[in-house]
Amino acid sequence: MSEDRSTAQESPAPAPRGRPGEGARGEETYGAAVIGRATRLVGREAESAALLAAIRAARAGEGSVVFVVGEPGIGKSRLADDTAASARAAGLGVLRGRAGLSGTSGLRPFAEALLGLARDGWTPPRGLAPYRGVLGRLVPDWRTEDPGAATAASGAAPLAVPGPAPVVRPPDEPFVYGEAILRVLTAAGERARVLILEDLHDADPTTVAALEYLVDNVVGRPLAVIGTLRDVTCPALDLARYAGRRAPGALLTLPRLGLPATAELAAALLGTGGGALPPGLGDALFLRSGGNPLAVGETLRDAVAGHALTRDAGVGHAGAGPAPAAACRLQLALAFDALLRARFAEAEELVAAARAGADRLGLSELGSRARALSVVLHAHRGHDAALTAALADFDRRRGARTDEIPLVEGLGLAVRALLSGAVGAARAHLAGLRAAGEDMDTGTDLAMDAAAAAAAAAAAAAAAGVDVDVDPDVDTDAAGLLSGRHGLALLLEAVDGAADAADHEAVARHPAALLPWNSQFVHLARAVLAGRAGDGPVSVAAVARAQAAAAPFPVARHLGLVVVARSAARDGWGDPVAWLLEAESFFTAHGIPVAARHCRDVLRGLGARVRQRRSGSVGVPRDLWVMGATVREYDVLLRLAQRRTNREIAAELHISHRTVERHVANLLAKTGAGNRRDLGTLASPDRGARSLPTLGPQGVGAVPQVGGSAARMKRSMVQPHSG
Repeated sequence: MSEDRSTAQESPAPAPRGRPGEGARGEETYGAAVIGRATRLVGREAESAALLAAIRAARAGEGSVVFVVGEPGIGKSRLADDTAASARAAGLGVLRGRAGLSGTSGLRPFAEALLGLARDGWTPPRGLAPYRGVLGRLVPDWRTEDPGAATAASGAAPLAVPGPAPVVRPPDEPFVYGEAILRVLTAAGERARVLILEDLHDADPTTVAALEYLVDNVVGRPLAVIGTLRDVTCPALDLARYAGRRAPGALLTLPRLGLPATAELAAALLGTGGGALPPGLGDALFLRSGGNPLAVGETLRDAVAGHALTRDAGVGHAGAGPAPAAACRLQLALAFDALLRARFAEAEELVAAARAGADRLGLSELGSRARALSVVLHAHRGHDAALTAALADFDRRRGARTDEIPLVEGLGLAVRALLSGAVGAARAHLAGLRAAGEDMDTGTDLAMDAAAAAAAAAAAAAAAGVDVDVDPDVDTDAAGLLSGRHGLALLLEAVDGAADAADHEAVARHPAALLPWNSQFVHLARAVLAGRAGDGPVSVAAVARAQAAAAPFPVARHLGLVVVARSAARDGWGDPVAWLLEAESFFTAHGIPVAARHCRDVLRGLGARVRQRRSGSVGVPRDLWVMGATVREYDVLLRLAQRRTNREIAAELHISHRTVERHVANLLAKTGAGNRRDLGTLASPDRGARSLPTLGPQGVGAVPQVGGSAARMKRSMVQPHSG
């Protein structure tokens, strides 16, 4: 059974001591037996609808392959279970198979699924005689000299095959397995309308290759294939992304549940019938589980088993939930982690929850910190209208507190200045902190709170048997992040020629410079200084170290390379054009248009060819985009990979076949491919390109400043940088 199927079916916990229905103190408890399978899906309505639509389309003859991707415990198998139940209720046959965890032979998911047909007495019709060597390797029951006429139970009439039928021996080419599987499932009709393959992250290469064949050839067949896998680097994930580029809706990524959905799931697991949860339970579960459904169920079961959860007293006995202040601190720590990792939607929800909780409980200090993080969040996203409002809220509510100003200025407004290329303005924000005497090393205790919150998160996760993905480095490094003096300020001074090797050595010696967030900038500063001295190899090595340190922080990773691009181009080291092109694609895809525009401006300044983004262009892989492929040409390329003819492509795209011919000719010229087959390989899954959202325009206005007692720190954010 797959790991996250346990979200749907929990084993009963031991019954509480005392009279039935009472806890150890005679209080009414939730019976452990009710902490089991929720009677309905929660927070997955859109994904469920998409899978059911794929099944309806398959019944009408429009087959498809849909991948469901997510972390362990996120509910992939529960979604597959519900989809299978709905299909069976509609009279459709469902076959299921799972990749093995260890040492299983190839094609196990397909073999397990087809064995279900054999157990029901179904045998392949005579028309599949050429494939008996292949099919017999998957299903021993079908390993026979005469596959035979289809049985009456098969629902398929025998097909006459004149003369002796050639036998396809077990092949080396996985596509032959794919074709054999496709023909069997088609011949089985309603018995095999839905095929569910689980845990594909553990699948062997032959399974993935056969499934790729189905992705390319299931169109026009009455078959819906659903694959589940974790979001970890593996061939199956590459295939899922490939499918997502080819067909909208072919890749469904399950996010963690938000706070409302977590509470709704808890109510369903407890069987409250939609009634209110005990006070504080929803918040406590969200903090402990991080929105992971498996962790929600495990935490509830543990609370019931330990008599920590009662109908009268709610949550609180035996430490079932953190104290209010600790809960807010934990939310802020999780938000800080998500923000730096560019999980902006998650960070925004956590910050909002912490702010609301702090305000409700009168925790002004934590409310001020939540508002400071809100400023940083909108600064990193380049959302200037929201940033203006967040700054106003921060100034209005923080009172005489100055502890969070370094966070706002150093990690917020300085980064926002860099998004638009204003290095001088960013330096001014950082220098203003020093002039004001508000050095982050002594000006805030957010680092201590973050460290304590990280420890609380780790303890809660350990109790629930899950990982809430709080990086201790990120949280305990908070003090090193606030003003930037141990990394970012050094880099900007190096770029502007205001720092030398001695300055670099002085900063690099400080322990805070070893922290991952800071060290990326320290290494980049080293690269700039070495390049200026003519030592290109040292610069390249320093950039490699910077990229390794910056791996968890995608916005900072790209932003740092953009900052040093002009220096690299001027001094002749590194690959600044490639850095800028990659950064432009990243910022466009993640909805940070001000940074994407700055990348294009720098590219033009370096003499590189820059193409304007149009609707849908973000879905074109970066290397093809650089070659000059248009959105329409990429549409054609994807269909060439499916071995479509020009006339078939023309019909699908509603253009003339002459236009298709022109697009194919343009692709051959731009890519240097020798023929149509070579073009098709450019859209293969091992290219690793991602399916990215299409983004609309977003205006960027004047960047706001901190007001009130921080007015002395006001700086111009539109100051040009000539470096």
